[in-house]
Amino acid sequence: MSFVSQFLKKKPDVLGTLEVSKKFMEHFPKKKTINKLLFDLNSRLTYKKLYPIYVGLYHGVPVPQQQKLLDGVKGSDLIVMRNVLEKVRNRTRYARPDMLKLEDKLLELAAELGNNDAIAILSFRSIRENMGTNSAAEANNEEVTIAKKLFKDLYNINHLLAIKLLGDLALEANNWEEALTFYNKYINIAVKDNGHLLTGNDDLTGEVYGKLGEIEFTYLANMTKAEEYWQKCLELTSVEDSVRWYFLAAQIYMSSEPLKSRILLEKAASQGFKESLTSLGFLEMNYFRDYGRAKEWFKLGMEVFELQSYIGFFDCCVKNEDWIAALKCLKSIEKIGTMESFGSDNTNKATVSNFMNSRAEFIDKVRLKSALV
Repeated sequence: MSFVSQFLKKKPDVLGTLEVSKKFMEHFPKKKTINKLLFDLNSRLTYKKLYPIYVGLYHGVPVPQQQKLLDGVKGSDLIVMRNVLEKVRNRTRYARPDMLKLEDKLLELAAELGNNDAIAILSFRSIRENMGTNSAAEANNEEVTIAKKLFKDLYNINHLLAIKLLGDLALEANNWEEALTFYNKYINIAVKDNGHLLTGNDDLTGEVYGKLGEIEFTYLANMTKAEEYWQKCLELTSVEDSVRWYFLAAQIYMSSEPLKSRILLEKAASQGFKESLTSLGFLEMNYFRDYGRAKEWFKLGMEVFELQSYIGFFDCCVKNEDWIAALKCLKSIEKIGTMESFGSDNTNKATVSNFMNSRAEFIDKVRLKSALV
């Protein structure tokens, strides 16, 4: 009898119905996926030990049973469990509310067991959520006061995640100079002179290198330094976890090394990074002159509502003198121009207007030629 079946039999009042258990089975990642991630994260405990904990916490087992489930488990083990779910969520780009609650439960329990990473995340979250409140209200908020103290203590002992989180906050506020200071401080602690990393921080260090590359690329226009940082980032992280930096690194090589750019963009596309589809289309069209392949990438981009892919597809059709397909695409673009938003693009009206003006000559030609076909 499975753990779930036993639990349902003994505690039907907690779960309520079998449907809840089925929901867990439907939403929880496959065993193979969990095992692979546990291995990647150097988990101290096996799937056999951790799976009942996932199930029990999801279904809200009473405290006595929870304590029994957590017997021999450390805060670091719960953080690994939480990181497994986070990685699955990031890779699938889909957040299920019930799985998010399970992540939070694991985080809270890890903090209760004294795990510094969990304390850093929860303290930082509390501080961040209360940013912008007036100083008097903040001073009277005991939770924020405690969170600030805990976070300051972690920063003062050079806790790596705390330092990295401060860099993230500064970068989100476009305070890239302050972010650079925090990220460099992280690297100075985490990476020794011989390039050796502190054990167990590869993913986090890779992410910091990725952010450093973004600063060099976006704010300092130092392509050489950005490339150096992104190379280190890609060496330390998997494709699934660094897809954004594969895409950004590809932009550096777009003109100088289009073949290299294509490889990086295809890796990003393989992980569902939709912006890479349009970039691949334009790369194939403008550099390799392979209009057929370009149209295929643009078609994929159109399927995920990338407006620039519609424009690229139109341009390809004009190059190929495929007037009927060009006309159909033109009508779709015109329709998009009447929408308040399209996909994640809230500037679609301006984009369509610019398209109509910049390609007026080709649009007239498409209308004329398609009428004669």
